[in-house]
Amino acid sequence: MRKKIDYLELCKLVRAGQAPKKIEVLDDIFEWNGKDYKRCSGIAKLFLHETMYFKTLCEEGTDIFIIDEILDQVEKDYLRAVIKPFRDRVKEVIKRKSPISESSEYIRIYYKESNKDRHSISFPDFPKGRMYKGMKVEKPYTLEELGL
Repeated sequence: MRKKIDYLELCKLVRAGQAPKKIEVLDDIFEWNGKDYKRCSGIAKLFLHETMYFKTLCEEGTDIFIIDEILDQVEKDYLRAVIKPFRDRVKEVIKRKSPISESSEYIRIYYKESNKDRHSISFPDFPKGRMYKGMKVEKPYTLEELGL
């Protein structure tokens, strides 16, 4: 999930102590480490948000995208462990409303066993809004979208 902002908006967020965790600039991903953005791809370099390079890169009408993480680290680690044996066959992950209780939700993973077969695994229900908060109900997500 990405939200487009400009350089001035990014600076306002940083100064307000609300720096986005991850941003994308010119197909490069940068992660906020508390005081700088660190380039994730290629050779790792630190770019302070106010350095001349970063300012020039961003001010010349370059699009900046805030990359929202859908899952937190605990959720990612858990799902990675569960799907590890069949990761290459997973097609989508969906958060669903529980058919048993309106106040519950659950996760269902769809995967292919062969060219024709579609199987799924349903996880136990959890209280609505308690887990997988970044996922929208009934929206299918790929593993890539979930950062898995």
